[in-house]
Amino acid sequence: MIRAISSVRLYAQHGVPRFGPLAVRMLSSAPGEGAAAAAAAAVAPPTAPAADAAAPVADVAAPAAAAPAVDAAAPAAPAAPAAPAPIGIEDFAKVQLLSARVLQAEPHPNADRLYVLTLDDGSGTPRTVCSGLRESHTAEELVGKSVVLVANLKPRKMRGIQSHGMVVAGAFSQPAADGVDAAPVSRVVLLDSAGLPPGTPLF
Repeated sequence: MIRAISSVRLYAQHGVPRFGPLAVRMLSSAPGEGAAAAAAAAVAPPTAPAADAAAPVADVAAPAAAAPAVDAAAPAAPAAPAAPAPIGIEDFAKVQLLSARVLQAEPHPNADRLYVLTLDDGSGTPRTVCSGLRESHTAEELVGKSVVLVANLKPRKMRGIQSHGMVVAGAFSQPAADGVDAAPVSRVVLLDSAGLPPGTPLF
């Protein structure tokens, strides 16, 4: 015996809402198709919701390495002085070096570090040369000594006195008691041990 089952009861058995879209399709389908559609809907796996295209995508890129901070207040290291360019023998030959004897050493009236030297360069005419030796030599240490003279250096006025040439000296620093280097000290190059007369060419 076939028992008629109402559509409402049929929907309830298959978990279909009474007035949902599936119910509408079942009502509009051919006889026998409604039960099959309801059964298919009951066993169909749930569909995952579609991703929202407008949803923000997480940035999975590896973070860039941060650049090291630069201390703008840190002073730059002083650049090393450039070495003088090499010269040829023809350039060195342009420098006239002579032996000279110190006749007088007077303090410069306008400069605390300078002596006004009177030299015998072998020419028969005394030569005046200003030299920065007052911090390292007394006048008595210089008078009568033989020195190296750059004879063809262009004359120039030094604190009001014209200087004709230059006396060769060396500059060095001596460490103080606290380990800090003192100011450079100039020491004149002496030729007394060589026994050279004034005006002797040096090379």
